[in-house]
Amino acid sequence: MAENKRPTYIDFLVSFNNRLFQDYYTPNEQLVYHTLLMINNACLWSEWFYRTDEQLTGVLKISIKAFKNARNSLQQKGAIDYVSSKVRGTCTKYKICDDFCTYQK
Repeated sequence: MAENKRPTYIDFLVSFNNRLFQDYYTPNEQLVYHTLLMINNACLWSEWFYRTDEQLTGVLKISIKAFKNARNSLQQKGAIDYVSSKVRGTCTKYKICDDFCTYQK
């Protein structure tokens, strides 16, 4: 296995699950992280992928404020990175941070 290989979907899931026993993550943080993982998996693990806030809150069934709070917290914890769009209704750019994944096979 190459040393620079990205973690797999399962690696990210196991790592996050392990973190749940060490640190506190709100239910919304957990929901947002897992949803972003699923989306990035569907995008074949692009470094960056794009979604509107409306698309995500529609899927998540949480308010825009709850979504943004969870997203900001995940960024502060190093789980994700994002660049907000400047125009309402346009896509925000998301990245799952490889360094957040601590799972080692």
